Amino acid sequence: MTITLLHLSAVAFRLAAFTAARVTEHCPAVRAQPRQRLGRLIGLGLCAVLNAHGAAGAQAAPNAVAVAHPSCETYQRARPRGGDFEQLSELFGLSIYRWGQADYARYRDFLLTCERSLPSLRGDVPADAWDAAVAQSIAGLKEYTGYGQGRPRTQLDPDTPDYTPTFRKMSCDRFTRASIEGWAGNAAPGKIEGAPFTVPVEYWNDEVWQALENRFLECEQQRQAPHATRTTVRLLTSRVRDRYYWEIDRAQEPQRSRKMIAWAQEQQRQEAEELEKFRREQQARLASDPCNRVEVRRQMMDAANAVARTHYGARTLVDLTSGRTSGLEPAPGRSCIFTADWSSGQRGVVVITQRKNSFGDDLIEVRPFER
Repeated sequence: MTITLLHLSAVAFRLAAFTAARVTEHCPAVRAQPRQRLGRLIGLGLCAVLNAHGAAGAQAAPNAVAVAHPSCETYQRARPRGGDFEQLSELFGLSIYRWGQADYARYRDFLLTCERSLPSLRGDVPADAWDAAVAQSIAGLKEYTGYGQGRPRTQLDPDTPDYTPTFRKMSCDRFTRASIEGWAGNAAPGKIEGAPFTVPVEYWNDEVWQALENRFLECEQQRQAPHATRTTVRLLTSRVRDRYYWEIDRAQEPQRSRKMIAWAQEQQRQEAEELEKFRREQQARLASDPCNRVEVRRQMMDAANAVARTHYGARTLVDLTSGRTSGLEPAPGRSCIFTADWSSGQRGVVVITQRKNSFGDDLIEVRPFER
């Protein structure tokens, strides 16, 4: 796991470095905004790596899909009774194993709203106890889905197949302590052969393990097993999960790599679009800026070169381009920022300011651009 994380971190760093190289190809006058984008991309790269392995303490929904509420009447007819929370996945259009805090909050608001418009929803629960009953129900749902149970939740893409309904289609004969502990058959310890319980190895993520735990607990309770409790069942599934951790991690490696490459390509595309938009905006501003008019640039260059012998020795300006009005000079006069080419072969950004002193004399000042 550590080697994989380091590998993906290196990929993210190389991508960020590549982006940085592209940004620094542009002239200094346009560096400020691309640098902000670079910082954002580096942060996104690190987030993508951490999310691929489940950032510790993350409580966000694994995808961006939100629950879609049914009508109160539909919910009353089809709501889960007796703790069978799986029905909520179909009722709300999103697997309960993929609900985030916002989804639980919306579910709570939905129940409180429906109780006001449909009091029969409460059944035998008194009106003043409904809030507490809703809170207890949501707490039970969170325990059922493994939400907030201390284990980081893997962030899943919206297109990740949902295998959680798989186990409910199988007979309880398939879910025994012996079958779960020996799910790999005669394979070597830690080696998985085939697709355990028909779920491909690369898709044994947090939600699949939680669904297996729920089905196994349900079957144990139906059999009235002596230790049919959430704690004993969780210990068993955790031992199996730890046993096959590396095999599952290796199976998921190509999937993570594909996601990382897709993410990198998307970020490069967005960066290219942003830079192109920024370039067009700059060109539009230059087209209307008085400092970029040919006659102004020529006047500024001639005035600067007139004092070049005194101030700059033999070095003179041979070209001024990308003229922009400088807002840094409060005194009356004209102050422009240019990309300057010098007779020495050097190139850089300069501020050229023309103004009159208190005696009415014309002054010209050329200095490196500083912000």
